Amino acid sequence: MAKKGIMKIGVVTPAAIGLGRDILLGVRAYCDAHPQCELKVISSRGDIPEGKATKFPVDCIVYFSSDSQKIQDLLLNCPRVVSTSNQHRVTLCPQVVSDDVQVGQLAARKFIERGHRNLVFIGPGHLMFSQQRQEGFEAAAREKGCEISRLELDDGLEVPGVLKALSRMHKPMGLFCASDLHARWIMENLQNPAKMIPAKYAMIGVDNDPLEQALCPMGLSSVMLAGRQIGFQAAKIGREWTEGKPPPTVPMFLAPLGIVSRQSTRTLVYENPMVTRCIKRIEETPEAFADVADLVRELKVPRRTLELHFEKETGMGVGGHLRAARIRKASDLLGNTELSMKEISYLVGFSEPRMLSLVFKRETGETPSQFRSRVRGQSSISDQTK
Repeated sequence: MAKKGIMKIGVVTPAAIGLGRDILLGVRAYCDAHPQCELKVISSRGDIPEGKATKFPVDCIVYFSSDSQKIQDLLLNCPRVVSTSNQHRVTLCPQVVSDDVQVGQLAARKFIERGHRNLVFIGPGHLMFSQQRQEGFEAAAREKGCEISRLELDDGLEVPGVLKALSRMHKPMGLFCASDLHARWIMENLQNPAKMIPAKYAMIGVDNDPLEQALCPMGLSSVMLAGRQIGFQAAKIGREWTEGKPPPTVPMFLAPLGIVSRQSTRTLVYENPMVTRCIKRIEETPEAFADVADLVRELKVPRRTLELHFEKETGMGVGGHLRAARIRKASDLLGNTELSMKEISYLVGFSEPRMLSLVFKRETGETPSQFRSRVRGQSSISDQTK
């Protein structure tokens, strides 16, 4: 059972990488929401300080590792460890990780939305998170009849071979890399990245890591993981475990927060110029069109003609694409501004917040307020987990 007084939650995570830092901030948010809990950073490098394993004055540890031997060694000195790494499956302790199948699905749908049908997955073949991202990517792509290729990339030294293989493939193509790091390796080794990306190679990474983004030759679109929520939930499990509640026996998977779109996916590759022009207008100002009729009047094309060509090229209706563009803009404003729901409703073309809430809930499964709390990793998450 827990000790009387303050409960100490230890953290071992590599704060130099974006996901590790977000997990640490998630544990911080949990402790802020529960004054009886205190954060103790054991290591911000991700490793256990040598010779000090027996001196950790904590009740549980949130550990960014899925190495069975390391976890086993740590359990000898701290009986409650929660893993937050998805490199390998863990059976020795509870595990809270990203839903990497959904990560891959998001990337595939983004490429398909941009018109890409030739898709390539690039990443290490031996790590579970990469395998699951590939699985989701291929499943979503096959639903739309896309061509799929796979190239393994475990080390930066393998980049020349990957580039040689890419040069022989049909272009344009969508490249989904297992992480921002893998995407950067590809980007910085292209002879002329600005010419090749996104005209020939549209690219998406994973992590939305600020450091990797800064090192990339251009803006890299990236899947944003729920790192803070992972840390929050791991701390919750550790606290309840300390208090006597049995920990979960199966991994907890948390959905990614979405894709941050940047220069690397800005091109459209549809063959029909009418469809391309329509999508560009929708993406430029989705709030300008109350419905498909408004869009038809602006484009000066017969509605039936536009709808037939649009559905043939994209696999979805014009109205569905317009709603999706509004939801994307609303999501960006919810996650990155302090604007009120009324202001956001106006900026994305809804007459009132109630309409935004109805459409947003129908399209995403959550209300705008729930989305805003989730993507920001605020302590209000605790309302859903008590």
